[in-house]
Amino acid sequence: FSVDQVEYFDSIICLSKFVLSWTPKTFEEITPESLAIVDLLTPTPEILVLGTGNTTKFPSKEVKEFLKSRNIKIESVDSRHAAIAFNFMNVECRDVVAAMLPCGKEPERTHPF
Repeated sequence: FSVDQVEYFDSIICLSKFVLSWTPKTFEEITPESLAIVDLLTPTPEILVLGTGNTTKFPSKEVKEFLKSRNIKIESVDSRHAAIAFNFMNVECRDVVAAMLPCGKEPERTHPF
């Protein structure tokens, strides 16, 4: 998937001005603890776009309750659509964060770089 015209192949957290590596590599590893970065953000995001890899999956009750307790809405979609949604909302200057799992394998490189 791409964010701000840059391709990513690992799990990432996207903020308005930068992208961070994100620990979870599988959907099952997404927990309230893995999303705790939202507690450090000012202002608190109004929405978290959760990219769940190649297919749309819905977060656990614990994740939903964690975000709800912070008044953060969640939109859960496949990671390609999550990147599109994040890019769109970010351009609109909304307080949005995205947490996205990789979509699949990194494409093979045909050059040595």
